Amino acid sequence: MSQAPLFGSCFEDTEVGRTWRGPGRTITETDVTLFAMFTGDWYPLHVDKEYAAGSWAGERIAHGALTLSIMSGALPLAPGDLEAFLAIESCRFVACVRIGDTIRSDFEVVDCSRRDGSDNGRVGVAVTVRNQRDEVVMEANLLVAQRARSTR
Repeated sequence: MSQAPLFGSCFEDTEVGRTWRGPGRTITETDVTLFAMFTGDWYPLHVDKEYAAGSWAGERIAHGALTLSIMSGALPLAPGDLEAFLAIESCRFVACVRIGDTIRSDFEVVDCSRRDGSDNGRVGVAVTVRNQRDEVVMEANLLVAQRARSTR
């Protein structure tokens, strides 16, 4: 994985095949509790130790949307890199993220195309999130908008 910027400073400088590895992030009980508070998602598999112990997971697990949010926060962006986050075209939660797991996100630019007759671009990004055992826990395909050099 390259540590060069994932996105160029404008659409014309962003290249298919460019990769970037995000930093590791350990999921804590505080993360799960604050996410439940923020979203109102108090599903017991995430916040009730006794319930979760008797579940298929055997212990509390992080919300899938928490994993997605942490991945989004790991996108390597400098001010002005992107115009907008357009879509999550697909997202698949492959395995549980448990309290104490350390996750990291690997990003790859898989598509660059012009947006609807303008000079601005649409950039497709494939993301794989892995835990500390290098197991895939989430896969997603994102679509972002990036300004062309001429519109900056």
